Amino acid sequence: MQGLNGTAMDAAMQNHITRLRQHGSDDIQRWDVVNEAVSDNNGKLRNSFLLNAMGPQFIENARTYARAANPSATLCLNDYSIDGINTKSNAYFTMVQDFIQRGVPIDCMGFQAHLILGQVPGNMLQNLQR
Repeated sequence: MQGLNGTAMDAAMQNHITRLRQHGSDDIQRWDVVNEAVSDNNGKLRNSFLLNAMGPQFIENARTYARAANPSATLCLNDYSIDGINTKSNAYFTMVQDFIQRGVPIDCMGFQAHLILGQVPGNMLQNLQR
């Protein structure tokens, strides 16, 4: 896919998502669609060939294609280092609010919690609740 232009890459991504579902089980209940999209450094989208070719729209498109391929699945976003309120978790919070407002499929947010006793963010509960 890395050599494709934006339009061709979008079509390839849609085909890939559709074929994944066709080869998958009807028992797929939760689907992590676009994993670790936000950079650790600045809260902006992580540099990737998908972002470079298609722009940030690739996340929305992937989620829309996944919903079409499997309407009953719970579609999740997932990332690490978003346990507390910080630049990265704020970026996801803004993204999810935007998706909800515009009807982009988003059903859950996964938190890859790599927690160390005594170093759990003090605002973790507040972050999860928002």
